[in-house]
Amino acid sequence: MVNLSEIKATHTAGVILAAVGLLSPGMLTMWVFQPELFNSLDTVKFILWSVSLSAPTFVGFSYVSWEKFKDAANGPYAIYATACLFNSSLVPLSITVCHLFGLRFWAHATAMLLLIIFFAVFSNLSAQVAKIKAQGRTKSESGATPKI
Repeated sequence: MVNLSEIKATHTAGVILAAVGLLSPGMLTMWVFQPELFNSLDTVKFILWSVSLSAPTFVGFSYVSWEKFKDAANGPYAIYATACLFNSSLVPLSITVCHLFGLRFWAHATAMLLLIIFFAVFSNLSAQVAKIKAQGRTKSESGATPKI
């Protein structure tokens, strides 16, 4: 049995982030694009479908946040939290745009793929710029003149 006094705030936050980042985007996707499936599934199948619809974008956003937080002290939790927040904010945005313009599920899936690629490129470029700036700082601290 679980002792409630041993539960930490990070455990509670992790469960809330999982609900927000993994369940809700899948539920929203199912509700907008397949409403008859949304109404017909039992609870376990409903949760599995929701997670399976959200998992690809979650994995993509985890990869994007990996470069930023891999060396941080709370790296795994920061990667998880960032992926959940990206997933819970960008998936509904894509669904809203698709719904407003009458687009189908594949337009939403393509938009999410393009967003993940965009954020991956942006993340890698910002990491490269940070490395170049860090190299310039170490050279200037050692007495060498940085090249501009």
